[in-house]
Amino acid sequence: MILVQKKIILIDEPEIHLHPKVMLNIISSLSEHFSKKKSTNLLKGHLFVASHSVFLVPLFEYEEQIFMENNSIVKKSSNLNSKLFDNLIGFKNRNLFDFLDSVYAWDYASYVGECLKRPSSIENIDENDEQLVALYNAISPKIKDKDEITLLDYGCGKIARVGQYLTQRSVSRIKYYAYDEYEEIDASSINKDDMPCLNKIIKCPTEFANENSKFDIILLFNVLHEMDILEWEDKLNLLLDKLKDDGFILFSERKILSKGENPYGKSGYLVLSAEELKELFIPSSVENVYNGEKVIHAIIKKNNNKINKQCVSNALKKLIENTKDMIDSVLSNTNNTEEISARKYAFYCQHYFNAEHALKLLSNDNVAAIPPDIMEWTDAKIDKLIDCPKLKKRCFEERAKENDAIGKRCREILEEYSGDKNNNEL
Repeated sequence: MILVQKKIILIDEPEIHLHPKVMLNIISSLSEHFSKKKSTNLLKGHLFVASHSVFLVPLFEYEEQIFMENNSIVKKSSNLNSKLFDNLIGFKNRNLFDFLDSVYAWDYASYVGECLKRPSSIENIDENDEQLVALYNAISPKIKDKDEITLLDYGCGKIARVGQYLTQRSVSRIKYYAYDEYEEIDASSINKDDMPCLNKIIKCPTEFANENSKFDIILLFNVLHEMDILEWEDKLNLLLDKLKDDGFILFSERKILSKGENPYGKSGYLVLSAEELKELFIPSSVENVYNGEKVIHAIIKKNNNKINKQCVSNALKKLIENTKDMIDSVLSNTNNTEEISARKYAFYCQHYFNAEHALKLLSNDNVAAIPPDIMEWTDAKIDKLIDCPKLKKRCFEERAKENDAIGKRCREILEEYSGDKNNNEL
Protein backbone atom coordinates (compact mmCIF):
# COMPACT_ATOMS: atom_id res chain seq x y z
CA MET A 1 0.00 0.00 0.00
CA ILE A 2 1.31 3.44 -1.03
CA LEU A 3 0.88 6.21 1.48
CA VAL A 4 0.20 9.62 -0.07
CA GLN A 5 1.17 12.53 2.12
CA LYS A 6 -1.02 15.52 1.32
CA LYS A 7 0.44 19.00 1.43
CA ILE A 8 -1.06 22.45 1.72
CA ILE A 9 0.80 25.45 0.32
CA LEU A 10 -0.34 29.01 0.98
CA ILE A 11 1.13 31.87 -1.06
CA ASP A 12 0.18 35.46 -0.38
CA GLU A 13 0.62 38.06 -3.13
CA PRO A 14 3.63 36.59 -5.00
CA GLU A 15 3.54 39.58 -7.38
CA ILE A 16 4.97 41.84 -4.68
CA HIS A 17 8.48 40.39 -4.77
CA LEU A 18 8.71 38.54 -8.06
CA HIS A 19 9.19 39.52 -11.68
CA PRO A 20 5.91 38.72 -13.54
CA LYS A 21 7.57 36.09 -15.77
CA VAL A 22 9.21 34.36 -12.79
CA MET A 23 5.95 34.51 -10.84
CA LEU A 24 4.02 32.86 -13.69
CA ASN A 25 6.63 30.11 -14.04
CA ILE A 26 6.59 29.30 -10.30
CA ILE A 27 2.82 29.31 -9.92
CA SER A 28 2.40 27.29 -13.14
CA SER A 29 4.82 24.63 -11.88
CA LEU A 30 3.12 24.40 -8.48
CA SER A 31 -0.32 24.27 -10.07
CA GLU A 32 0.76 21.44 -12.34
CA HIS A 33 2.23 19.54 -9.38
CA PHE A 34 -1.08 19.66 -7.48
CA SER A 35 -3.22 18.88 -10.51
CA LYS A 36 -5.48 15.83 -10.20
CA LYS A 37 -4.49 14.84 -13.73
CA LYS A 38 -0.89 14.44 -12.66
CA SER A 39 -1.63 12.37 -9.54
CA THR A 40 -3.66 9.41 -10.87
CA ASN A 41 -6.79 10.81 -9.22
CA LEU A 42 -5.09 10.98 -5.83
CA LEU A 43 -4.92 14.62 -4.72
CA LYS A 44 -1.42 15.44 -3.51
CA GLY A 45 -2.60 18.45 -1.54
CA HIS A 46 -3.88 21.96 -1.94
CA LEU A 47 -2.39 25.14 -3.38
CA PHE A 48 -3.89 28.47 -2.33
CA VAL A 49 -2.70 31.70 -3.93
CA ALA A 50 -4.01 35.06 -2.79
CA SER A 51 -3.21 37.70 -5.38
CA HIS A 52 -4.16 41.01 -6.93
CA SER A 53 -2.32 40.17 -10.20
CA VAL A 54 -4.43 40.02 -13.34
CA PHE A 55 -1.69 37.89 -14.94
CA LEU A 56 -2.38 34.94 -12.63
CA VAL A 57 -6.10 34.60 -13.40
CA PRO A 58 -5.69 32.74 -16.74
CA LEU A 59 -3.52 30.08 -15.03
CA PHE A 60 -6.49 28.62 -13.17
CA GLU A 61 -9.63 26.90 -14.37
CA TYR A 62 -13.04 28.45 -13.75
CA GLU A 63 -13.88 26.07 -10.91
CA GLU A 64 -10.55 26.83 -9.21
CA GLN A 65 -11.11 30.59 -9.01
CA ILE A 66 -12.48 32.20 -5.82
CA PHE A 67 -13.28 35.89 -5.99
CA MET A 68 -13.67 37.80 -2.73
CA GLU A 69 -15.16 41.27 -2.55
CA ASN A 70 -15.96 43.18 0.66
CA ASN A 71 -14.84 40.17 2.77
CA SER A 72 -17.33 37.89 1.04
CA ILE A 73 -17.02 35.21 -1.62
CA VAL A 74 -18.75 36.35 -4.79
CA LYS A 75 -21.15 33.82 -6.22
CA LYS A 76 -19.83 32.25 -9.40
CA SER A 77 -21.46 33.16 -12.68
CA SER A 78 -20.61 33.31 -16.36
CA ASN A 79 -19.16 36.80 -15.97
CA LEU A 80 -16.75 35.89 -13.17
CA ASN A 81 -13.66 36.76 -15.22
CA SER A 82 -15.18 40.09 -16.20
CA LYS A 83 -15.77 40.93 -12.55
CA LEU A 84 -12.21 39.95 -11.72
CA PHE A 85 -10.75 42.16 -14.39
CA ASP A 86 -13.00 45.08 -13.46
CA ASN A 87 -12.03 44.74 -9.81
CA LEU A 88 -8.29 44.47 -10.47
CA ILE A 89 -7.88 47.05 -13.23
CA GLY A 90 -11.24 48.50 -14.23
CA PHE A 91 -13.01 48.22 -17.54
CA LYS A 92 -12.28 51.84 -18.40
CA ASN A 93 -8.57 51.11 -18.33
CA ARG A 94 -8.09 48.78 -21.30
CA ASN A 95 -4.41 49.60 -21.81
CA LEU A 96 -3.34 46.11 -20.77
CA PHE A 97 -5.72 44.41 -23.20
CA ASP A 98 -4.68 46.80 -25.96
CA PHE A 99 -1.01 46.15 -25.24
CA LEU A 100 -1.34 42.36 -25.27
CA ASP A 101 -3.42 42.48 -28.44
CA SER A 102 -0.88 44.78 -30.10
CA VAL A 103 1.84 42.10 -29.77
CA TYR A 104 -0.02 39.97 -32.30
CA ALA A 105 -0.86 43.03 -34.37
CA TRP A 106 2.84 43.95 -34.56
CA ASP A 107 3.78 40.43 -35.70
CA TYR A 108 1.05 40.49 -38.31
CA ALA A 109 2.06 43.93 -39.57
CA SER A 110 5.69 42.81 -39.73
CA TYR A 111 4.72 39.74 -41.76
CA VAL A 112 2.58 41.72 -44.20
CA GLY A 113 5.14 44.48 -44.51
CA GLU A 114 7.96 42.03 -45.19
CA CYS A 115 5.96 40.35 -47.96
CA LEU A 116 4.47 43.39 -49.66
CA LYS A 117 6.19 46.65 -48.78
CA ARG A 118 9.18 47.92 -50.69
CA PRO A 119 11.84 49.14 -48.25
CA SER A 120 13.47 52.57 -48.35
CA SER A 121 16.96 53.12 -49.70
CA ILE A 122 20.00 53.22 -47.45
CA GLU A 123 21.62 56.62 -47.82
CA ASN A 124 24.00 56.72 -44.88
CA ILE A 125 27.36 55.19 -43.98
CA ASP A 126 27.63 53.31 -40.71
CA GLU A 127 31.21 52.69 -39.59
CA ASN A 128 30.03 49.64 -37.63
CA ASP A 129 27.96 48.12 -40.44
CA GLU A 130 28.84 44.39 -40.42
CA GLN A 131 28.61 44.18 -44.21
CA LEU A 132 30.91 47.15 -44.86
CA VAL A 133 33.45 46.03 -42.25
CA ALA A 134 33.52 42.49 -43.68
CA LEU A 135 33.85 43.93 -47.18
CA TYR A 136 36.90 45.97 -46.20
CA ASN A 137 38.47 42.95 -44.49
CA ALA A 138 37.90 40.87 -47.64
CA ILE A 139 39.46 43.48 -49.94
CA SER A 140 42.47 44.43 -47.79
CA PRO A 141 44.48 41.18 -48.21
CA LYS A 142 43.93 41.32 -51.96
CA ILE A 143 45.45 44.77 -52.41
CA LYS A 144 48.28 44.81 -49.87
CA ASP A 145 50.95 43.78 -52.43
CA LYS A 146 49.61 45.84 -55.36
CA ASP A 147 50.42 49.42 -56.22
CA GLU A 148 47.01 50.05 -57.74
CA ILE A 149 43.63 48.32 -57.81
CA THR A 150 40.85 49.05 -60.29
CA LEU A 151 37.51 48.38 -58.60
CA LEU A 152 34.10 48.53 -60.27
CA ASP A 153 31.19 49.03 -57.87
CA TYR A 154 28.45 47.48 -60.03
CA GLY A 155 25.20 48.77 -58.55
CA CYS A 156 26.77 51.46 -56.38
CA GLY A 157 23.51 53.16 -55.35
CA LYS A 158 22.73 56.87 -55.27
CA ILE A 159 25.69 57.88 -53.08
CA ALA A 160 28.21 55.10 -53.83
CA ARG A 161 28.51 54.45 -50.11
CA VAL A 162 31.07 51.65 -50.56
CA GLY A 163 33.40 54.08 -52.30
CA GLN A 164 32.88 56.67 -49.60
CA TYR A 165 33.51 54.05 -46.91
CA LEU A 166 36.76 52.97 -48.60
CA THR A 167 37.82 56.63 -48.87
CA GLN A 168 37.20 57.10 -45.14
CA ARG A 169 39.51 54.13 -44.59
CA SER A 170 42.18 55.92 -46.69
CA VAL A 171 42.42 53.20 -49.31
CA SER A 172 44.22 55.48 -51.73
CA ARG A 173 45.52 52.77 -54.06
CA ILE A 174 42.03 51.99 -55.37
CA LYS A 175 40.78 53.47 -58.65
CA TYR A 176 37.05 53.44 -58.03
CA TYR A 177 34.49 53.14 -60.86
CA ALA A 178 30.85 53.77 -59.90
CA TYR A 179 27.97 52.34 -61.93
CA ASP A 180 24.29 51.68 -61.22
CA GLU A 181 21.76 50.55 -63.79
CA TYR A 182 18.74 50.89 -61.52
CA GLU A 183 19.27 54.11 -59.55
CA GLU A 184 20.42 57.52 -60.74
CA ILE A 185 23.70 58.34 -59.07
CA ASP A 186 23.67 61.59 -57.12
CA ALA A 187 26.84 63.11 -58.54
CA SER A 188 26.61 66.07 -56.16
CA SER A 189 27.16 63.75 -53.20
CA ILE A 190 30.21 61.97 -54.67
CA ASN A 191 32.94 64.14 -56.08
CA LYS A 192 36.69 64.01 -56.42
CA ASP A 193 37.32 66.23 -53.39
CA ASP A 194 35.33 64.02 -51.03
CA MET A 195 36.30 60.76 -52.77
CA PRO A 196 39.90 60.90 -53.97
CA CYS A 197 39.66 57.24 -55.02
CA LEU A 198 36.83 58.08 -57.48
CA ASN A 199 38.08 57.53 -61.03
CA LYS A 200 34.89 57.53 -63.09
CA ILE A 201 31.08 57.56 -62.84
CA ILE A 202 29.58 55.36 -65.56
CA LYS A 203 26.16 56.75 -66.37
CA CYS A 204 24.28 54.25 -68.56
CA PRO A 205 24.29 50.62 -69.82
CA THR A 206 25.68 51.61 -73.22
CA GLU A 207 28.59 53.47 -71.63
CA PHE A 208 29.23 50.48 -69.39
CA ALA A 209 29.16 48.01 -72.29
CA ASN A 210 31.67 50.18 -74.17
CA GLU A 211 33.94 50.70 -71.15
CA ASN A 212 37.37 49.37 -72.17
CA SER A 213 38.87 49.16 -68.68
CA LYS A 214 39.58 45.78 -67.16
CA PHE A 215 39.05 45.41 -63.43
CA ASP A 216 40.89 43.70 -60.59
CA ILE A 217 37.70 43.60 -58.51
CA ILE A 218 34.06 43.87 -59.53
CA LEU A 219 31.86 44.40 -56.52
CA LEU A 220 28.33 42.96 -56.41
CA PHE A 221 27.25 44.61 -53.15
CA ASN A 222 23.56 43.79 -52.58
CA VAL A 223 23.06 43.68 -56.35
CA LEU A 224 22.48 40.17 -57.67
CA HIS A 225 19.04 39.89 -56.06
CA GLU A 226 18.01 43.03 -57.97
CA MET A 227 18.68 41.52 -61.40
CA ASP A 228 15.96 39.92 -63.50
CA ILE A 229 16.60 36.17 -63.51
CA LEU A 230 16.41 36.13 -67.32
CA GLU A 231 19.33 38.60 -67.44
CA TRP A 232 21.70 36.70 -65.16
CA GLU A 233 23.37 34.79 -67.98
CA ASP A 234 24.20 37.81 -70.16
CA LYS A 235 25.07 40.26 -67.38
CA LEU A 236 27.25 37.92 -65.34
CA ASN A 237 29.14 36.76 -68.42
CA LEU A 238 29.74 40.42 -69.32
CA LEU A 239 31.16 41.02 -65.83
CA LEU A 240 33.45 38.01 -66.14
CA ASP A 241 34.68 39.37 -69.48
CA LYS A 242 35.54 42.71 -67.88
CA LEU A 243 37.78 41.11 -65.24
CA LYS A 244 41.54 40.98 -65.55
CA ASP A 245 42.95 37.46 -65.83
CA ASP A 246 43.71 37.40 -62.09
CA GLY A 247 40.64 39.46 -61.15
CA PHE A 248 37.59 38.38 -59.20
CA ILE A 249 33.99 39.29 -58.41
CA LEU A 250 33.40 40.08 -54.75
CA PHE A 251 29.84 38.99 -53.98
CA SER A 252 28.17 40.46 -50.89
CA GLU A 253 24.60 39.97 -49.68
CA ARG A 254 22.59 40.21 -46.48
CA LYS A 255 21.09 36.83 -45.62
CA ILE A 256 17.78 38.49 -44.80
CA LEU A 257 17.21 41.63 -46.81
CA SER A 258 16.72 44.87 -44.96
CA LYS A 259 16.38 48.49 -46.03
CA GLY A 260 17.31 49.47 -49.55
CA GLU A 261 17.06 46.04 -51.18
CA ASN A 262 14.57 46.35 -54.04
CA PRO A 263 14.12 43.61 -56.67
CA TYR A 264 13.69 44.83 -60.24
CA GLY A 265 13.09 41.52 -61.98
CA LYS A 266 9.84 39.64 -62.52
CA SER A 267 10.72 36.97 -59.99
CA GLY A 268 11.33 39.22 -56.97
CA TYR A 269 14.44 39.09 -54.81
CA LEU A 270 16.72 36.02 -54.86
CA VAL A 271 19.51 35.90 -52.25
CA LEU A 272 22.21 33.31 -52.96
CA SER A 273 24.64 31.68 -50.56
CA ALA A 274 28.01 30.17 -51.45
CA GLU A 275 26.32 26.83 -52.19
CA GLU A 276 24.12 28.34 -54.89
CA LEU A 277 27.01 30.42 -56.26
CA LYS A 278 28.97 27.22 -56.83
CA GLU A 279 26.10 25.94 -58.95
CA LEU A 280 25.88 29.23 -60.87
CA PHE A 281 29.61 29.48 -61.52
CA ILE A 282 32.00 26.53 -61.26
CA PRO A 283 32.68 25.22 -57.71
CA SER A 284 36.43 25.70 -57.88
CA SER A 285 36.08 29.42 -58.68
CA VAL A 286 33.96 30.25 -55.59
CA GLU A 287 35.57 30.96 -52.24
CA ASN A 288 33.42 31.70 -49.18
CA VAL A 289 35.43 34.40 -47.41
CA TYR A 290 32.91 35.52 -44.79
CA ASN A 291 29.80 33.84 -43.45
CA GLY A 292 28.48 35.99 -40.62
CA GLU A 293 25.24 36.01 -38.71
CA LYS A 294 23.60 38.44 -41.12
CA VAL A 295 25.99 38.75 -44.07
CA ILE A 296 27.78 36.55 -46.57
CA HIS A 297 30.78 37.46 -48.74
CA ALA A 298 32.20 35.24 -51.46
CA ILE A 299 34.97 35.64 -54.03
CA ILE A 300 34.32 34.42 -57.57
CA LYS A 301 37.55 34.12 -59.52
CA LYS A 302 37.66 34.65 -63.25
CA ASN A 303 37.40 31.44 -65.25
CA ASN A 304 36.89 30.48 -68.87
CA ASN A 305 33.56 28.76 -68.22
CA LYS A 306 30.56 30.75 -69.39
CA ILE A 307 27.33 30.82 -67.44
CA ASN A 308 24.39 29.28 -69.29
CA LYS A 309 20.73 28.65 -68.60
CA GLN A 310 21.48 25.27 -67.04
CA CYS A 311 23.84 26.88 -64.51
CA VAL A 312 21.12 29.35 -63.50
CA SER A 313 18.58 26.53 -63.25
CA ASN A 314 20.88 24.46 -61.02
CA ALA A 315 21.46 27.46 -58.73
CA LEU A 316 17.70 28.02 -58.39
CA LYS A 317 17.05 24.35 -57.59
CA LYS A 318 19.69 24.46 -54.86
CA LEU A 319 18.19 27.72 -53.57
CA ILE A 320 14.72 26.14 -53.36
CA GLU A 321 16.13 23.18 -51.46
CA ASN A 322 18.09 25.32 -48.99
CA THR A 323 15.26 27.81 -48.45
CA LYS A 324 12.86 24.98 -47.63
CA ASP A 325 15.34 23.80 -45.00
CA MET A 326 15.43 27.33 -43.54
CA ILE A 327 11.62 27.42 -43.31
CA ASP A 328 11.62 24.05 -41.56
CA SER A 329 14.32 25.31 -39.18
CA VAL A 330 12.33 28.40 -38.22
CA LEU A 331 9.15 26.39 -37.68
CA SER A 332 10.75 23.53 -35.75
CA ASN A 333 12.81 25.92 -33.58
CA THR A 334 14.57 22.90 -32.07
CA ASN A 335 16.87 24.89 -29.78
CA ASN A 336 13.93 26.71 -28.13
CA THR A 337 16.14 29.73 -27.50
CA GLU A 338 13.89 32.18 -29.32
CA GLU A 339 10.34 32.48 -30.45
CA ILE A 340 9.45 32.09 -34.11
CA SER A 341 10.42 35.31 -35.89
CA ALA A 342 7.57 36.58 -38.03
CA ARG A 343 10.09 38.52 -40.11
CA LYS A 344 12.30 35.50 -40.80
CA TYR A 345 9.34 33.29 -41.54
CA ALA A 346 7.84 35.84 -43.95
CA PHE A 347 11.19 36.37 -45.68
CA TYR A 348 11.90 32.68 -46.19
CA CYS A 349 8.35 31.91 -47.37
CA GLN A 350 8.47 34.75 -49.89
CA HIS A 351 11.99 33.71 -50.89
CA TYR A 352 10.87 30.13 -51.48
CA PHE A 353 8.00 31.34 -53.68
CA ASN A 354 10.34 33.69 -55.59
CA ALA A 355 12.80 30.87 -56.31
CA GLU A 356 10.02 28.55 -57.50
CA HIS A 357 8.60 31.33 -59.66
CA ALA A 358 12.03 32.19 -61.07
CA LEU A 359 12.62 28.57 -62.06
CA LYS A 360 9.26 28.54 -63.85
CA LEU A 361 10.11 31.79 -65.65
CA LEU A 362 13.41 30.31 -66.72
CA SER A 363 11.84 27.11 -68.02
CA ASN A 364 9.20 29.14 -69.90
CA ASP A 365 11.87 31.26 -71.54
CA ASN A 366 11.93 28.86 -74.46
CA VAL A 367 14.39 30.71 -76.60
CA ALA A 368 16.51 28.22 -78.47
CA ALA A 369 20.24 28.66 -78.69
CA ILE A 370 21.73 30.84 -81.42
CA PRO A 371 22.83 28.58 -84.31
CA PRO A 372 26.59 27.93 -84.01
CA ASP A 373 27.15 28.91 -87.66
CA ILE A 374 25.22 32.19 -87.36
CA MET A 375 28.17 34.20 -88.72
CA GLU A 376 27.62 32.43 -92.05
CA TRP A 377 23.92 33.34 -92.20
CA THR A 378 22.49 36.25 -94.16
CA ASP A 379 19.97 38.68 -92.73
CA ALA A 380 17.35 37.23 -95.09
CA LYS A 381 18.02 33.71 -93.83
CA ILE A 382 17.66 34.84 -90.20
CA ASP A 383 14.40 36.60 -91.00
CA LYS A 384 13.03 33.59 -92.91
CA LEU A 385 14.05 30.66 -90.68
CA ILE A 386 13.77 32.11 -87.15
CA ASP A 387 10.16 32.33 -85.96
CA CYS A 388 10.73 33.41 -82.35
CA PRO A 389 11.02 37.25 -82.22
CA LYS A 390 13.30 37.18 -79.18
CA LEU A 391 15.68 34.65 -80.72
CA LYS A 392 15.56 36.49 -84.04
CA LYS A 393 16.71 39.68 -82.35
CA ARG A 394 19.53 37.83 -80.60
CA CYS A 395 20.61 36.34 -83.95
CA PHE A 396 20.64 39.79 -85.57
CA GLU A 397 22.67 41.12 -82.64
CA GLU A 398 25.20 38.30 -82.90
CA ARG A 399 25.49 38.58 -86.70
CA ALA A 400 25.84 42.38 -86.42
CA LYS A 401 29.20 41.87 -84.70
CA GLU A 402 30.76 40.82 -88.02
CA ASN A 403 32.25 43.77 -89.91
CA ASP A 404 30.91 42.90 -93.35
CA ALA A 405 27.98 43.94 -95.55
CA ILE A 406 25.56 41.54 -93.88
CA GLY A 407 26.71 42.64 -90.43
CA LYS A 408 26.10 46.24 -91.45
CA ARG A 409 22.60 45.34 -92.68
CA CYS A 410 21.85 43.60 -89.36
CA ARG A 411 22.96 46.70 -87.45
CA GLU A 412 20.62 48.81 -89.58
CA ILE A 413 17.74 46.42 -88.84
CA LEU A 414 18.43 46.69 -85.09
CA GLU A 415 18.57 50.48 -85.28
CA GLU A 416 15.22 50.56 -87.10
CA TYR A 417 13.76 48.31 -84.45
CA SER A 418 15.09 50.31 -81.49
CA GLY A 419 13.89 53.55 -83.08
CA ASP A 420 10.33 52.31 -83.45
CA LYS A 421 8.83 52.83 -79.98
CA ASN A 422 5.56 51.22 -81.04
CA ASN A 423 7.22 47.86 -81.68
CA ASN A 424 7.90 45.44 -78.86
CA GLU A 425 9.05 42.66 -81.12
CA LEU A 426 11.05 42.44 -84.31
